[in-house]
Amino acid sequence: MAANQEKDDKFEARNMAEMNRKQKKRMADKKFRDKEKELKRERGEKLITFGEQNKRLKNEKKCLHIETDGTKNDLDSAKAKAKKLTIEILMLKNKIDILDEIVNSCSQRLIKEVDQEDESKRLKIKIGILSESSTSKDGWEEERKEILKRIEISKDEQKKLIFQVKTLSDAINKTRGGDDG
Repeated sequence: MAANQEKDDKFEARNMAEMNRKQKKRMADKKFRDKEKELKRERGEKLITFGEQNKRLKNEKKCLHIETDGTKNDLDSAKAKAKKLTIEILMLKNKIDILDEIVNSCSQRLIKEVDQEDESKRLKIKIGILSESSTSKDGWEEERKEILKRIEISKDEQKKLIFQVKTLSDAINKTRGGDDG
């Protein structure tokens, strides 16, 4: 009987060991499943967080693209305006050069006109002197007519020059007024 008892004790010990092993395995499996559930939940949370972050980054990228396009358009527009202004400046410089030539020409004519006025005054003085001291009236009359002719030509040229100067002055004022506006 003792041999049976020993056999039963061994059998029971094996049973207990196997039950302990199964119990430990169940506990380890449960612990593994719980850990897997926790990891899955954490991954889900991270996935949601990353999804939101990804969405936010995509929107930010889109905004940056729009801003970049706007900046590029502004830059292109500024370049076009600069080119237009450069052309305008060159045209204005050309106009200024032309106006300078006209002013120089008119100035030279005015100088001639002043010289002619001086000549006219001298001729008038000469007429006065001749009229007082002339003995030959016919010679004096012819000289007088010649001098008067010169004076009339000078007056006509003076009127033309005054008109040209006024026209030039108006053109310069319009150009300056156009630059300010």
